[in-house]
Amino acid sequence: MPAWASTVTGARPAVSIAGSPWWRLAVDRLSKMVAQEISAEDLPEMNYLRTNELARKLAPRVSELGEGVVRTFINEYVRELDGEHVESAYPWRDFLPAPLPAPPGSEAWHAALADLRAALEDELGEGQPMDPEALAGLLAPSAPRLDDRTIREFISDYLLALNGMSVTGGQPWAELLPRPRPARPASDEELLEMHGAELFEHLRTTGRLTRYKVQAVTGIKSRVQADRLKATIEERAAETATA
Repeated sequence: MPAWASTVTGARPAVSIAGSPWWRLAVDRLSKMVAQEISAEDLPEMNYLRTNELARKLAPRVSELGEGVVRTFINEYVRELDGEHVESAYPWRDFLPAPLPAPPGSEAWHAALADLRAALEDELGEGQPMDPEALAGLLAPSAPRLDDRTIREFISDYLLALNGMSVTGGQPWAELLPRPRPARPASDEELLEMHGAELFEHLRTTGRLTRYKVQAVTGIKSRVQADRLKATIEERAAETATA
């Protein structure tokens, strides 16, 4: 570091001013050191104590930043690796890492799938149909620790299951897939529009209409609904006879 960078500017050395060129050089060195210290295997163990230990280890190598700033950077670095978007008070966004893909089958991987499913359910709840590729692009930020292929395949399987189609391949997310949506039962009015004439003709020619005949013609299983339809047909037949 050149001597002028340590020269006091007002009450602070130039290198300690957040965002200054020399401050950013120090942060750059720090980010490279942190990257060497934290691997995918280390991430689950980066708790408060481990973060403090690493800060004490690295702070002397970037003494111009101070241990507090080093600790803050490491903490935000770990959170970003873990898929959390950090709103930092320091101008070092470009030195923070991209989220680390979660190992398939790990606890973090399953948690990311659950987040993706929640985002997908919210999006589908809006009622705007979208193709799987468009949904994958839209929802990828909700699961930053999943790779693109996993996101696409999960969404595709989810939509297949939602529409009552079988999903093959024994994917490890089978328990997160939805049950098929039951078809909306037809209303009395819809059934009468489709089958009313046939039921009316049966009643006219035979003189009687049973619940079982209504169920056989309409295909419904509900006895209550069949009785309602039977009563409606009989009422309309009586009105026709007296007209």
